[in-house]
Amino acid sequence: MSEELKSFLKEYKLARGGNGYVFPRLSGWHSGKAAEILRVFQKENGIRATNFHSIRATFITQLLLAGVAVTKVQKLVGHKDLKTTMDYVRLIASDLDGSTDALSLKNNHDGAKVIQFNRPS
Repeated sequence: MSEELKSFLKEYKLARGGNGYVFPRLSGWHSGKAAEILRVFQKENGIRATNFHSIRATFITQLLLAGVAVTKVQKLVGHKDLKTTMDYVRLIASDLDGSTDALSLKNNHDGAKVIQFNRPS
């Protein structure tokens, strides 16, 4: 856990009275009601509704974008197969689609020469 997150959670805990756990220990958490509990928590705290997979995917993506080695991310999130983690790398790369469209091969100079490329002999 990052120091920034630790600090945030300590402040959050203090703002909520400072006693016990940062988040409540709810029996429903382990009895199939985790998604419902998450929705209620998000609503009560003004957090846009999401699901566990989205939260996990965001965590993985942010680690990869921050430059954490893919093998470290794999171990941290518990992927047995590196291919699973690599799916997130591919998702990040798809965000780059169209990035080079702004480049142009058109030359604005009048009388510009066309360079002919020849195959090597």
